[in-house]
Amino acid sequence: MALATGLMATSAMGLVVHASSHNEAPAISQLRQVDGTDFYMFRSYEPGREDYMTIMGNYYPLQQPYGAVVFFAMDEDAVYELHLDNDGDNVEDLTFQFDFNIELGGITVDAGGQQTEVALYSAGVIGPNREDNAALNLRETYTLTLIEGDRRRGKKTVLRDRETGSHIFQKPADYVGTDTFGGPGNYETYARDHVYEFDMPDCDMPGKVFVGQRKDPFNVNLGQAFDLLNFQTLNEDGSVTPFLPVGEANSDIGPDVTDDDNVTTLSVELPIACTTADGDPVVGGWTTASLPKARLLRNLSEKRKDPDFEAGRLVQVSRLGSPLVNELVIGLSDKDRFNNSEPKDDGQFANYVTNPAFPEIIESVFGGAGVVVPAPNLFPRTDLIATFLTGLTVPNTFNTAPQSGTALSEMMRLDTSVAATPFGMQNPLGVLDFEDLGEGVERPYLAADPAGYPNGRRPGDDVIDITLRAAMGTLISVGFFGEAEDAPAGLVPFVDGARRTSLEFLNEFPYFETPLPGDRDD
Repeated sequence: MALATGLMATSAMGLVVHASSHNEAPAISQLRQVDGTDFYMFRSYEPGREDYMTIMGNYYPLQQPYGAVVFFAMDEDAVYELHLDNDGDNVEDLTFQFDFNIELGGITVDAGGQQTEVALYSAGVIGPNREDNAALNLRETYTLTLIEGDRRRGKKTVLRDRETGSHIFQKPADYVGTDTFGGPGNYETYARDHVYEFDMPDCDMPGKVFVGQRKDPFNVNLGQAFDLLNFQTLNEDGSVTPFLPVGEANSDIGPDVTDDDNVTTLSVELPIACTTADGDPVVGGWTTASLPKARLLRNLSEKRKDPDFEAGRLVQVSRLGSPLVNELVIGLSDKDRFNNSEPKDDGQFANYVTNPAFPEIIESVFGGAGVVVPAPNLFPRTDLIATFLTGLTVPNTFNTAPQSGTALSEMMRLDTSVAATPFGMQNPLGVLDFEDLGEGVERPYLAADPAGYPNGRRPGDDVIDITLRAAMGTLISVGFFGEAEDAPAGLVPFVDGARRTSLEFLNEFPYFETPLPGDRDD
């Protein structure tokens, strides 16, 4: 978001972050189980699901696939939430709240006539369906509650599995390795058996839910990013060109460092007709995680599942709407405060968007001989305010419309009236791609995919490249805000050298790829 404007800025400032919103603030870096890494919201593009929207929050970053012995269980004491604002007042109207429970299997084996408890995550093969889990030694379940209105005081409806009527949903075991699930290729079949349908109040169409481990979908060339934005290429004449030409966006100048990690995804697919309100197609969304205020360590001289006892009111410790906001825009001393705040109070952070530091950092880093990458000189940055804090309208180019609220608020906004772009036809640069039509044309033409970020966010949207372009003033240069001379570098085709497309994801819910197995050999 335009709180996402400052995309790579923190790299130059030396902040300790890992990719999108992984360990992005001092406090949350100590609470990995409740660290939200990415948030996605888009009109479903699975064939036959055009009347639905998908909302996804990823948590628990940097899961190395071989993370034995207990792998990556969610926090039982936390509540994880996906929030929607459907009337533009910057306050949640619908909240989907996930509450987890862990059950230890206590599986034993006969060892010389003595029943001895097994030390491993599983004691045999698991799958291929959710009922075939007798060998699983640590089982996770969760409840899903829909809250209408205030997330703490609103009307609560416990959602139930449409098939069985149970309010207890199972989370699939993490991908320990191929043998644990009966051989290569079996895990995805097992995981898909944990997709549930549920009924929403006063809605004739069912929703879907899936919670489970997935391959981290975020992509970033992080080594170069945190080496003072080291994306330059050396020209034959000795000059330096910052960033790669767009035609070389897939060149191998650096690895996608999250390509060998997994995350845990909380996802719901909702009927658009039952999610929007009063004819307004625009929905705002974000995700949070909260913990009880008090935590006391238990005496572990007795057998206990939990090493601590938690009580008291819930305190929000993680928050995420648009990508790359807290880690790359919000000042270091405000990061934990941002994680604890709500969209309706975001006026307190507005200066990070109206007068962003990131473009100035780019200008200073690339200010050497032969390199000219001037930062936009239009203040306040009305292009970024509109793009990320109020909603965006650019007539005849893309159709995202502002919500009716007047207060500045950071959240992801999705115009559900914009049709989904089919799988395989999506532009990873979303609405910020452009082409130069040559001399005599007043401005370049935005060759936009209107269903892409910042109109929501899909798995294949390259949010780093998009945010780089937004930060350096693409929308100013093309004449929608200010004049071209206000953003001299606004038409530089910024890329970080790491890119994925929609074709690298699934074409059906839950969209993200199968997690990496613990026994991977590559």
